[in-house]
Amino acid sequence: MRNHLILLLLLSLFSGTALAQDPVPVPGLDPDLPATPPPAETMPIASDGVTLLKLVRSGGWAMWPLGAFSICIVALAFYNLWVLRTAEFCPQPLVTTLRKDMSTFQLRSALQTAKDHPSYLGQMLGRSFPNMDPGDRETLGREKVQEAMGDYALRANGQYMLWINYFSIFAQAAPMLGLLGTVSGMIKAFSAMGREGMGDPTLLAGHISEALVTTATGLIIALPALFCYFVFRNRLTQLIGQCIDTADELIDTALTAVNPDHHVHGLPNGLDENRHESA
Repeated sequence: MRNHLILLLLLSLFSGTALAQDPVPVPGLDPDLPATPPPAETMPIASDGVTLLKLVRSGGWAMWPLGAFSICIVALAFYNLWVLRTAEFCPQPLVTTLRKDMSTFQLRSALQTAKDHPSYLGQMLGRSFPNMDPGDRETLGREKVQEAMGDYALRANGQYMLWINYFSIFAQAAPMLGLLGTVSGMIKAFSAMGREGMGDPTLLAGHISEALVTTATGLIIALPALFCYFVFRNRLTQLIGQCIDTADELIDTALTAVNPDHHVHGLPNGLDENRHESA
């Protein structure tokens, strides 16, 4: 009985102490507090913008030769744009003059005009037209002329392809150089990890950035170089084909002047003639 009285006394003592304390204010229920608490102040986050110059600097030593590659590719593109023009290969004024001379069978005048012109067509005809045979009124020695044009094309095309092939070299070398910069950056990152450990990741960020930037730069340089290689190579093939077609047209013009019926030479005049030749 005594124990029950002591327990009731302690409970009444603690309940009275709890009721004597101030109640905890609750937002929305207490009229002295606003319904929504004010937003907490946020600390400003320092942001460091990434610029192109910072990316180039983060690439390390490999960015210098890659930059030289990009300058060379741009220079080669402008050079080939200037050289691979119709005016440099098959200019229309020269074609008009040669067509006029060949239509009147003035071979000597046409040969001199071609030799004096610095274009691809002029130099090719100047070296091949001396092989024409005026005594052969059926073909004018077309086979010998075409062989001479082929020999000239073998020598001259190499000079143009020399500058076009540099695009292929840069397209293959740029990714390899970027990969070399990647390996260099990863070596530096692991070296820093071995010295300092993994406690401070900022020590690795610069070297990893160098590895990634050089790889991306090498690919960015290689793609335009590869595109330019195929574009200018196809352009050269088109211009050379245009010159060869023009040369064949000029020979046909000369043949028409001396033998209007040359295009029907060798065709049978009827079935009887064809049977006789077969017999």
